[in-house]
Amino acid sequence: MATEQTISIGSSGDVTQTHSITLPFIKKGDLAVYISKGKIEEIEVVDKGAGYTNRARNAAEKLIFSGGDGTAPDLWITVGQDANNSGRIDGSIYGTDGTELSPATALVNTNLNVGSGYTTSPNISLTNLDGGEGGQLTAKIYAKKTADTHYSISESNKTITFTGYTLVNSDKILIKRVTDVTTAANTFNAGSTITAADLNSSFDQIRHKVEELPEVTSTAVTDGVKDDIAVLGNNWTIVDNAVTQSKILDDNVTYAKIQDIVTGNRVLGRASAGEVQEVQVATDMVADNAITLPKIADVAQNTLLGRTASGTGDVSAIQLQTGMIADNAVTPSKTNLSIVQGDIVYGTANDAWDRLAKGTAGQHLRTNKLGVAPEWFTPNVQSNVYVKSYGIASGGITEPNAAATVSGNLTAKEFHDTPITVTITPQISSSLIQLSVCMSYESTLPDYQHHFRIKAEVLNSSNVVQSTSYLTNNYNGSAIHNSGDGSSGYENKGTNLHVGIEGSNRIPTLHPGAPSWDDADVGTPASLNIPSLLHTHGINTVSTSNKIKYTIQIFVSSASVVYINRTQTDADTATANLVAERGVSWFTAQETMGTITVDI
Repeated sequence: MATEQTISIGSSGDVTQTHSITLPFIKKGDLAVYISKGKIEEIEVVDKGAGYTNRARNAAEKLIFSGGDGTAPDLWITVGQDANNSGRIDGSIYGTDGTELSPATALVNTNLNVGSGYTTSPNISLTNLDGGEGGQLTAKIYAKKTADTHYSISESNKTITFTGYTLVNSDKILIKRVTDVTTAANTFNAGSTITAADLNSSFDQIRHKVEELPEVTSTAVTDGVKDDIAVLGNNWTIVDNAVTQSKILDDNVTYAKIQDIVTGNRVLGRASAGEVQEVQVATDMVADNAITLPKIADVAQNTLLGRTASGTGDVSAIQLQTGMIADNAVTPSKTNLSIVQGDIVYGTANDAWDRLAKGTAGQHLRTNKLGVAPEWFTPNVQSNVYVKSYGIASGGITEPNAAATVSGNLTAKEFHDTPITVTITPQISSSLIQLSVCMSYESTLPDYQHHFRIKAEVLNSSNVVQSTSYLTNNYNGSAIHNSGDGSSGYENKGTNLHVGIEGSNRIPTLHPGAPSWDDADVGTPASLNIPSLLHTHGINTVSTSNKIKYTIQIFVSSASVVYINRTQTDADTATANLVAERGVSWFTAQETMGTITVDI
């Protein structure tokens, strides 16, 4: 009963692409065509097995091939790579170059050693793997081809012609008959003509299919796992986890089959998901409306059933006591607050509370402007960094080229604005502004002939100056600054100091110049450094339209031009660059809370 036909192509000479089919068949769709080149085309995992030692990729074991009259390939396999497949063949096949291949995929990588010269499929041994049993791999040396894509079959001439695939020397063609019986070869109706050819094709369809059925050589059941049954000789056992709910008939698990209860006054159940346990009836186990009012004793108004006396005893109508509430029993869901992750609960009045929703990333917690409740706020910090060079002369502030000089000296013994400024909008009227500045500067004067102060201007929403004051060595009772006229909210306390007040014989500065007698015309610029200075901004009514602009002012003892971020002799040449350094200036303002203590 032939169900296959093999055609071998010679090892040399011309190769014809058309061959005769001697295998009996009814229609061409019943034939499957394969080509063998004598190598391993595919490895199929028939059984993943169990109990193998878990191995990493670099500990894969080489597959052992035997039989088939060929030269064995170099292919490797791993076990238990997948956590859900631990201890079993995980189906990863590797070549010597580390390429991973799926087991049901043709081994088409040209860099792989897949053997040669096979006439039949070799056996694969797993004896090199540690432990385990049942794993089974099948090597295939034939690659299936596709009708109309790789070949065509003539039913009348009984021939096969290869088109999309070209036969070469040493190829082997395997034609398998797989008769399709889903549709009858012929259908006879009452009164229709029945021919010998129709009858023969109908009988051939049945005969061919019978021939293709596997031969039954024994009726004995072999050892192994058969779905839910494990067979070992005459012992048949149900495998673990095989008896599922659907396999048990209703009302077949009797009381006698249920585990005995160990402790009295318990029922079978569970307060959370999982295995059944011995438990006492909890509140959540009682369905809503299951205990009806007639089942409960009558109670007085504004009372409940319970017991206030110590020890056990009868339930009576009582009012709720603190000791009756278990620890951690009043959960957020039991309150009138809808608490979500990140919320903060705070008191709004006596015996009243509310929730503060969580802030955004980076926000800080503080008491609000009224001082009665917490709130989230984003830290109020403003910082300006100045990298370019500036020149300050009688004509104002310019941005000269690095090598350019500025004409027109500043008036001596007066304060002049620099370009180093920062603006901040206070959020709280009682807050302080912390100022930090570093300014790199140089002029035609020695460093010690420069003095500095900070000008503070209150601006409205149109940036119009509402009031001006100066941060110098005078004190107004709450901050370091120069005296004002009272209209800006600053009080003159400078007369208490006797020196340093505006109009006296002292210079009202905040920071004196560097104590150097050198001009440093071609060297490193001098620097003004105020690391942290607290200032009371004096804005009593805070709104988003009020802001303060701080400006560094410079005082020169003699007429001079001042440069920012460079020396006054910077020539911007290769030689000058080695000695004439340039700097960076910055001015930072941050709103904060605190207290200023001044020793006067």
